[in-house]
Amino acid sequence: MYGSVGSSWPGRGSSWLLWFGTFVAFTATMQAQTASPQAPAPAQQEHRAPKSSREALQERGVGVDPDSLMKALSHSDPEVRRLAAMRLGTDNVRSATPALKSALQKETDSGVTLSMMSSLFRLAPRSGQSYVYSLCQDPALGSQVNLAVANALTTLDAAQAARACAPNLEAWVTKSSPNPDDAANALTALASLQSKLDEETVVRLRKQSIGFLAGQEFGRRIAAIEWLSRDRSAEAEKALEHAMDTEKDPALRDLMKHIVNSRPAK
Repeated sequence: MYGSVGSSWPGRGSSWLLWFGTFVAFTATMQAQTASPQAPAPAQQEHRAPKSSREALQERGVGVDPDSLMKALSHSDPEVRRLAAMRLGTDNVRSATPALKSALQKETDSGVTLSMMSSLFRLAPRSGQSYVYSLCQDPALGSQVNLAVANALTTLDAAQAARACAPNLEAWVTKSSPNPDDAANALTALASLQSKLDEETVVRLRKQSIGFLAGQEFGRRIAAIEWLSRDRSAEAEKALEHAMDTEKDPALRDLMKHIVNSRPAK
């Protein structure tokens, strides 16, 4: 699907893409600074106090009464959904618990999901947590919902995210899916939980990553590099070194070289 970095490029939202893009942008910035004098810093902007969630919602034409906030959980703008969820928790609107649970079943933005989860945990501490765990365990909700919940839960409690979400995420890595990004994004999410996974799971995902690295699908190869970059085993290091020597894409080769050279000396 993705022949090289300069060819077809997936849409925004893939976590592995953001990770790889950061590396590419950093490299380009360093090259530009070396080639030319640094541009003068822009004039300091006037300091303004950040807007409250209430002000931000009102500027977007959204009311801040409970009914309006619950309705805004399905707004087309993810920032409105995030702010509305935050406001419901801040205002302690306990009647919003069912609306937050329903919205979480459809939410695919990890940032919005985190806001919804935080408010749900505040409004319904007992039922809210068990409900959230079930959302990353139900493949019928789709990979995007599973991943959004897992990534948001990782921000709050990585150990709990590993216990609750890892088995279903691993299933997305290994199963055939119409969306080629599903396996890549699931593996990237698991890479961020690697230190919290049991050894048997790590061994299985290491083997899967090495297989992806030798394949042709670009997204899975990037996800495999991220997993293997965190994996300190000799097998992972050997796989990266071999792939680096045979890689034809210069950007991927430079990325793997950077990872290999950054590993602590033995």
